[in-house]
Amino acid sequence: MTNIVFAGFGKLARSLASQFDSAEINLWGIARTPLSINGIKTIMGDLSLPLDDQLTATDRQQLDQIDYVIVTLSPDEISDDSYQKTYWQSAKNITHFFSKTSKKPIIIYISSTRVYAENDGEWVSEATQVTANNKKSESLIAAENEILAHNTKNIIVRFSGIYGGERQYLMKKVEAGIKVQKRPAQYTNRIHQEDCVGIICFLIKMLEQGESLDSIYIGTDDDPATLLDVTNHIAKEFGYPKPTVIINDDDLAPKGKRCKNDKIKSLGYNFKYPSYKNGYRNR
Repeated sequence: MTNIVFAGFGKLARSLASQFDSAEINLWGIARTPLSINGIKTIMGDLSLPLDDQLTATDRQQLDQIDYVIVTLSPDEISDDSYQKTYWQSAKNITHFFSKTSKKPIIIYISSTRVYAENDGEWVSEATQVTANNKKSESLIAAENEILAHNTKNIIVRFSGIYGGERQYLMKKVEAGIKVQKRPAQYTNRIHQEDCVGIICFLIKMLEQGESLDSIYIGTDDDPATLLDVTNHIAKEFGYPKPTVIINDDDLAPKGKRCKNDKIKSLGYNFKYPSYKNGYRNR
């Protein structure tokens, strides 16, 4: 049987775990609180602290023969210190622990397109150089580098803005009435949570079939769009107030970035929701 451990067990991990057949795959979750989910065995631990100091002998035995570690972490708060603790420090603790296990698992690390500093409407891909433009992106990049240095087979997946499921932030903002910049255009990128799950499952399937994969993939849909286009669509689709338009004629250069998904699609992944237009309709 395949052995998979989730390092971190938030919204994405919960959705992902439901896709695996516990009759064929052994599943564990490392979390700070017990997991009450059928088929998932809890290993109590705080990933921001050294795992060696927290795990029982039984925990160590269970983690000694893991095939895949799926890392899905999110900070407790949006602060520089929390990002460093959640991403970089946790990445170091994970790689340190699994460097000493009998079996060396492949780590699939969920990162973010925040690692790209571009902010003038440029297109970015996996080949684009990552640049830290603040402490938060610096922590993400440091975590990625730690994971990639640990094992050449490890994989980084950079998701853009995740929506769907319990993630209804923008929907609620539009429903309440929102002001949105029209000029300069503000480009945004997104991916439905079901496609996040789909991509991770797809990559594991490829690995199980013996496929040789690259180290980095961007996970984003086919339709990078301006925030005004997206919010106008949501308002029209659900009968919410039309966004109030903001125009700044002193700055006409587009903002944000546009992320490409050619690489994951060329591998054979087909998006369930290739655009926010059908994704929000099936929220």
